[in-house]
Amino acid sequence: MSRSNVEIARRAYAAINAGDIDTALECVHPEIEWHMSHRFEEGRVFHGHDGVREVFGMFLAMLDDFRAEPKEFIDAGDKVMVRVRLCGKEKTGGEDAAYDLVQVWTARDGKAARLDVYDTRAEALRSLGVT
Repeated sequence: MSRSNVEIARRAYAAINAGDIDTALECVHPEIEWHMSHRFEEGRVFHGHDGVREVFGMFLAMLDDFRAEPKEFIDAGDKVMVRVRLCGKEKTGGEDAAYDLVQVWTARDGKAARLDVYDTRAEALRSLGVT
């Protein structure tokens, strides 16, 4: 993804953290494929804007004060790797919860058309052909 696409990713995270899913969806291709890691939903694939809404619904059902905090962006051509922390308070018990993961966004038509979620930075870098 180009620098402008990195900015689109930044805009999506800002919208998510503002609770504005509609603005976040403006950054996402209508035919997106969102591939979860095996830690979440056993590697399930979510499709389209409805799938994205379902993913966020899952996290909002588990966590109050949900946030997606990007820690690192790596521009890799038509892709961008984002190390991100998902955090909030567990709805059961109110304990702080945080999940560190890495997302690789792939662009098409100036929007995220595929999102692959990895448990580690090393896995994500391997997916980009970096060892």
